[in-house]
Amino acid sequence: MRGWKWGSVIAGVLALLAWWMLGSTEPMAPAREVAPAPRRASGDSLPRTSAPTRAEQAGAGLSIRGTVVDSLGRPVAGARVSASWPEAGETLSELPCPEEVLPYWEALVDASQGRRKLPWCLPQVEDTLTALLLARQGEAPIHAEAVSGDDGAFVLEGLPEGPQALLALSERGTALRPAVPSGSQDVELLLEPPWFVAGQVHGDGEPLAGVAVTAVSMHHTRFFDTSTDDQGRFRLGPLPRQSYQVLATKEGWLPTLAPERYSDQFREVTLYRPRALHGRVLSDGAPVPGVEVRAARADLDDGAPVPRTKTDAEGRFTLELSTGRYALTVEQGGRYAFARVVLGSAPPPEVVLKLGEALQVEGTVFDDAHGAVEGARVKAHFRQGGRESLEAVTAANGHYRLGPVEPGPWEFTVEAKGHVDLTVGQEHELASGMGPRDFTLKRTQTITGRVVDGAGQPISGVPLAMELMGTEGPEDYEPQELTFSDRDGRFVMDATRAGGSYEITARSDDYVHETVVATAPGPEVTLTLSTGATVEGTLTDARGLPVARFMVNVLPLDHDDEQERLLETEGTDDQGHFRRKGIYPGRYRVEAKQWASSVDRRVWADVELLPDTVTKVELRLQEEHSLEGIAVDTAGQPVQGLSVRAQSLARVDGPKFIEIHGDRHERPRGVLTDAEGRFVLRGLGPLDHALFAIKPGHELLPERCSGIVRDGEGVHFTADTKQVRLVFRRHPHIRGRLLGPDGAPQHSFTVGHTRVQSEDGTFAVPLHEEPITRQYLFSVYEMPTATRAVKGGVDVADVDLGDIRLEEGRYIQGLVLDAETGAPVKGATVELDAEPDEDGERGQLAGARTNSDGEFYLDKVASGPHTLRMSHPGNYRELLVPVAATQEKVTARMESGARVKVTARDRQGRPLDAFISYQGAGDEGLVEMGKGVSTLRGLEPGRYALKLIARHRNESLPDFQPLSVDLPERGALTVAFLPATGGATVKLRLPSQVGVGLGLVPGVVPPPSTSSALRHLIFQGLPWQYREDNPEVVFTHVPEGRVTVFFHTSDVPGQFHMEELDIPAGGTVSVILQPSWRRLDVAAK
Repeated sequence: MRGWKWGSVIAGVLALLAWWMLGSTEPMAPAREVAPAPRRASGDSLPRTSAPTRAEQAGAGLSIRGTVVDSLGRPVAGARVSASWPEAGETLSELPCPEEVLPYWEALVDASQGRRKLPWCLPQVEDTLTALLLARQGEAPIHAEAVSGDDGAFVLEGLPEGPQALLALSERGTALRPAVPSGSQDVELLLEPPWFVAGQVHGDGEPLAGVAVTAVSMHHTRFFDTSTDDQGRFRLGPLPRQSYQVLATKEGWLPTLAPERYSDQFREVTLYRPRALHGRVLSDGAPVPGVEVRAARADLDDGAPVPRTKTDAEGRFTLELSTGRYALTVEQGGRYAFARVVLGSAPPPEVVLKLGEALQVEGTVFDDAHGAVEGARVKAHFRQGGRESLEAVTAANGHYRLGPVEPGPWEFTVEAKGHVDLTVGQEHELASGMGPRDFTLKRTQTITGRVVDGAGQPISGVPLAMELMGTEGPEDYEPQELTFSDRDGRFVMDATRAGGSYEITARSDDYVHETVVATAPGPEVTLTLSTGATVEGTLTDARGLPVARFMVNVLPLDHDDEQERLLETEGTDDQGHFRRKGIYPGRYRVEAKQWASSVDRRVWADVELLPDTVTKVELRLQEEHSLEGIAVDTAGQPVQGLSVRAQSLARVDGPKFIEIHGDRHERPRGVLTDAEGRFVLRGLGPLDHALFAIKPGHELLPERCSGIVRDGEGVHFTADTKQVRLVFRRHPHIRGRLLGPDGAPQHSFTVGHTRVQSEDGTFAVPLHEEPITRQYLFSVYEMPTATRAVKGGVDVADVDLGDIRLEEGRYIQGLVLDAETGAPVKGATVELDAEPDEDGERGQLAGARTNSDGEFYLDKVASGPHTLRMSHPGNYRELLVPVAATQEKVTARMESGARVKVTARDRQGRPLDAFISYQGAGDEGLVEMGKGVSTLRGLEPGRYALKLIARHRNESLPDFQPLSVDLPERGALTVAFLPATGGATVKLRLPSQVGVGLGLVPGVVPPPSTSSALRHLIFQGLPWQYREDNPEVVFTHVPEGRVTVFFHTSDVPGQFHMEELDIPAGGTVSVILQPSWRRLDVAAK
């Protein structure tokens, strides 16, 4: 079946999925005419694979000859080698994503330019993919298979013309080499370390034996099969380390598709028994045929397709679901029906959905002149989960209607062109009998335009960014709208400031970036994009075979700011090809690089790119070699799990790389040593390399190693080194085994901040070096956190904690009220802390937030008495509530404390928009001041310093000096910031502008002895002004008398300077600071 049509294929696979779920015994017509490939039985421990298809193809009769070798080039016998290649329109990795699940901007791009493929549209196409896999459809055709001989040699025969993906499976590892041309000779397949997909399958809370498990590689779509043992466990491999989906199936159970995506984690897979839910849809007592019934699972919100079906002529429907909680919804003609159902082991009763009986919400979207807003998009999301988001577009009168909704908290967002969008969710409590929910959007000015090519033809799907001009720093930054040109090349963008000037930039990988300046409001702008220069090429290895999956960047050689014009490509494809369009003409370095686990591999070429010209570049890697090593401790025992990595030491006379700072790609962590402490670094070039070997709790001892050279604080090995031996001193650890409440070993958990993956629940993590007692927290998902107090040290023995058995846990539910009004407190944070460490630090055992009724619920809490910490910054003072060992319910009352009204006006009496920063009584924070008024609440009683801070970096408030206020337990008071008058001007010239802290404090102040005391003194200092290019700082309105200057810089950490100045009643005082440094810990002496 060539060139599948999406309408027919989706219908076919969904029918197949329904047939599977219903457990039909009648045969179903296959969705394709080619019989599914049979599974190949495995006579060894390797995963089962499909047998070769042996289909007749053009040019069949070619062969590929080669050798399978290990990391040191030694031949590997008995490796199973196969050749396959995806087939357009049939292989899963080549099937296009259905347009309806693509983001709207991708749907604007011409399909001929390439769109994402089906596996990369998960989870939206999960049902389609599951059905295809159940039918064993979509695997790449396997053209030939062979087993390597004693000399590692293999011959693959009967191959068609074109590229082949070679896969070698061996108990010693795997090799995957894409795009080897048929007819190639002397191909080397280098085995990577063994890698496995492992896990356990459960059903009804018990391990499931005999479950068929298929791991599906998404890149070339190969199927690898196994089944679970008596304990429900499976282990597939060795497999190539890449992205997989895992399908688990068993007769009488619903199939499950679980993403695997390069993960080393032990997978927990759950199968559910099918449950048939029957029901009817009625309208005024009459059946409603042909209406869609949707069933959103209440405990899942992962974007997977929602089960749905349509009613028959009698209004009846059947949904095949798994056990769990569901929200059923129906809509027809603006009338809604809703029901929640719970499916358990017993057959569920019939559900009757009656249109018109469900709750709905409606309202109007207005602008700030109370005019109706047409075309506004209103979205609502149920805060308690288990529901699909609802969406509606307002009519000409601004009206919208959404449903069905259910009572409870819903979060609304509203977006409309020409208006400031309500993108931060606005919460509304919906209930029966509620009135309309209206929204008001502030009007904005819009900028309109078109994107065209050099011939004036519209270009769709071009990303457009808008930036406000004239800002000086990050504090002035205002996020602007991002959009894409539509199918006619047009765009509309909302401006945040009327009368402002904006840069509109079009950034497309197919055209040279273009920027125009526009004003709001203003005439329509046009961005004319040019194709510029194009570079394309191929990356090959030293033998001339294509190399896939390298990043390729185009770096300017004649520009000062490389980051500004760095151009990325999509990297090399399976055949080593790369291409980049839309480049400014000029000189560039085309660099291919790969951040592999062993070492960064890179090669480059310098080229001159001409306008409207395609420049060809051929990149070839140098000969590469491997380094073998072993890591042991001082007793000669292997060190497992050590991360080892090399870094090339380029020769001084060699070409220099253009290094790009802030690269977005994350570096790999290195090659991990195995159970014998062994490792192999591959892909090393003909240069010396620095060596990095890291494992927490282990220290490299270079003087006891062999094969490496010490150079300062690091080590390296020379280009001709083949083997190294690394010796480590093992620092003390805490050891033990973590068990569940039933005594079963835990496989995935955290110990402190260390993530642990364990087959048998054992753990060993480094002990802290400080000789103090700390609480170690042992955390497992949905189980109570256990704690153990452990004293640290350096020259101490390991601490064996033995078996740590987690509890079943109990719950604590509570109600938080306002102590003054008795009203429920919404949004309060409730935390259950562990016992403090000796240094005062605390870990958190559990936490929750109160809902709109002031209620909270803590589940899975360990037994024993506890203390709950309740906080609501800016509204209430922190509250500690003791809870007895047997107590299950708590009622707490939070004090709001004193209310402080803060006002500020400028010299003309106009109210200020600013921030109020406060410090004191062990608390500090920042609150917003709008229209000259701000209120402080929820602060502990005591003395506070208040400071007025400008909203934007290019603004200053030098006329407003800090205030000091004493807060009582409760009550209300008002303080006002008034512009200062008189006084002198003080100019201080600083010795450094790096990491500066500066304070000019009125009066004679004793020296601080701690960094926090110094920080608080500086906070109380007078406001000052400066320019980044001038080391002079200016203070105005400094009162007459003695003042104390405090200064510190990150250039001199841990020390500060202080001196006293006598200030006259007026005039200007200029001082050059000449620091006399003091240490904080001796300042008071």
